[in-house]
Amino acid sequence: MSGGEAPAQFTRAPLPAAAREVLAATPVTAPSATDQSSGAPAPHDYGPSEARFFTDGLLNDGVAELMDSKDFDREVASLRVEGGAQGVELEEAYRMEIEDALRAVNAPARLDRFGCATNVCVGSIRAPDADWVSRWSGELHSPNRLPMPSMSTRVMKLDEDNYEVRMMFTTRGTAGFHVRFGQPGTRG
Repeated sequence: MSGGEAPAQFTRAPLPAAAREVLAATPVTAPSATDQSSGAPAPHDYGPSEARFFTDGLLNDGVAELMDSKDFDREVASLRVEGGAQGVELEEAYRMEIEDALRAVNAPARLDRFGCATNVCVGSIRAPDADWVSRWSGELHSPNRLPMPSMSTRVMKLDEDNYEVRMMFTTRGTAGFHVRFGQPGTRG
């Protein structure tokens, strides 16, 4: 950029009205002292595919298993089906957010697979490198973005010139993870 030129401005596409309504009706919360007495946040209705990723309203170790799964594509498809009409609205809104954030950080990447149920979204991004991932994640969590209370990502090197970034995030509810502690090197 030569002297005197203003930097290019990034503008976001407007959110679909139905997605704004869904998100406005389901605020993001954080654990409070009163939540601790019951041991669980306010109840959510989870479909069978997404229920296995939650314990007491928080994401659990099932997320790590999903990130490593050879059946990742099937899981994305299953969550999309389970989400129904509400999932389609969330998917449209969050797809725009993810793609906008990729453009905002000039990531050499494309959203590959993506789907939402009613409480979580899951997907993957393909790129020739992974240098942009932390900038992209920071951009997604900026205050002017849709809520993603809890997010997990996994960067996988597929070959010399290809990376896959798998992600899963919640669209509502309590921010945090439920972690089981076991013996070192084991799950559970």
